[in-house]
Amino acid sequence: MSLLAELLYEKNISTISISVVTVLMAFLCYVIIPSTNSATDEGNQKKFKKLHFISVLSTMIILLLNIATFFVAI
Repeated sequence: MSLLAELLYEKNISTISISVVTVLMAFLCYVIIPSTNSATDEGNQKKFKKLHFISVLSTMIILLLNIATFFVAI
């Protein structure tokens, strides 16, 4: 809802970009959950570590970008 409000009223490209990246990365994390779980079930540590790293890195990027939103004044 806030992304929609930002698009309609504010038109701040930095905030919109951060919002879009947040949604896409969150969706990526959601999509890889089944693969991560099956890698764990199959005992495939290499695949699990890779997928887990992607998930953690995405989560950290989302966190940092959203904190940066408070400081972006473009």
